[in-house]
Amino acid sequence: MDYPKTGNETYVSFSISNTMLEGLGKSTITREPVSADYLKELFAKYGVIVSIKPEQQPLLRRVNELYGLNLEIPESLKIIQLSEQHRRLVVITAMGLRRKSGTLLPSYTDEELARPLIGVVSSYNEIVPGHMGLDKIAEAVKAGIRAAGGTPVMFPAIAVCDGIAMGHVGMKYSLVTRDLIADSTEAMVMAHQFDGLVMIPNCDKNVPGLLMAAARVNVPTIFCSGGPMLAGRLNDGRRSCLSHMFEAVGAYHAGKLDEAGVADYTENACPTCGSCSGMYTANSMNCLTEAIGMALRGNGTIPAVYSARLRLAKQTGMKIMELVEKNVRPRDIMTEAAFHNAETVDMALGCSTNTMLHLPAIAHEAGVELDLRMVNGISDKTPNLCHLAPAGNTY
Repeated sequence: MDYPKTGNETYVSFSISNTMLEGLGKSTITREPVSADYLKELFAKYGVIVSIKPEQQPLLRRVNELYGLNLEIPESLKIIQLSEQHRRLVVITAMGLRRKSGTLLPSYTDEELARPLIGVVSSYNEIVPGHMGLDKIAEAVKAGIRAAGGTPVMFPAIAVCDGIAMGHVGMKYSLVTRDLIADSTEAMVMAHQFDGLVMIPNCDKNVPGLLMAAARVNVPTIFCSGGPMLAGRLNDGRRSCLSHMFEAVGAYHAGKLDEAGVADYTENACPTCGSCSGMYTANSMNCLTEAIGMALRGNGTIPAVYSARLRLAKQTGMKIMELVEKNVRPRDIMTEAAFHNAETVDMALGCSTNTMLHLPAIAHEAGVELDLRMVNGISDKTPNLCHLAPAGNTY
């Protein structure tokens, strides 16, 4: 960034996060003075974060004088937010100066940094079957963001497979990951001040964790899950799913199924990537994410291996740019009425009872309180329209 000189120079120190950027003014990166008029223009247009040490009292008085502020001398190093509109200036300046210095983000161009910066939260990993295909979803989302005029910046979120974690000490670690995901995503978003977010989850605790994070940070956000797994088919032609795999293991230990039978289930019950076929927690939460308004139509139902899922991901990337432009935030969408709508869909589809573990936690982050009495009232008047696996034989 070039700083105009007018002859009326002053020095002001700025910081982002833990002094990631030490200065727009007398910076350790630029060591250049900034004109007071230029700073005043930046304050008016963008706002900034200013960090002032106690020994900088003359500087603070000068800042108060120049910009008509009434900041007090802090007892220790303190970050003072002067405007809610600081995000673009701080992030672009931090990324741009460090890019020019060759120490950070060397591939970002000025044109990319001039566009809205969209955090793409990818939950891809190589052990969770529901997440093995999320790398392709993330690339499609990024393509949609670029097509609509944004700059995608991807970072990860963890995910645990409850199916793999079941039956040993690993199950004690599953639920806590929901809050770990929410907390770590919040940390990344607040530290880097993205203009918008696209969350790419798929499985049990990962979906509610990212929904909690979205409500908590409340910047424009949209979801695109990885989609459900296709149902399996055994060698004798019977259709199968995850529940049958569990039952097969029990039958083997009971002496009712031989090793060849177990191998048949192992190889065929869960044949593709995607969230396990059936209305378990993952597919339930992906459907409710759509019902609550945080994802586009088809988020909960388009299979993971269909080309339509990649098209949906691209459309999601395009849609976030509209949400950013209109400043539509998660708490504008996740209202009390939206949660009631989600619960109605929950009852109609016969979703997992774990939804009542997650929806109240998500609602709490959005400033909405849900209780069982409300849910029971919705259940009393909402018919259950289908019996999806494991409650029935429909997949």
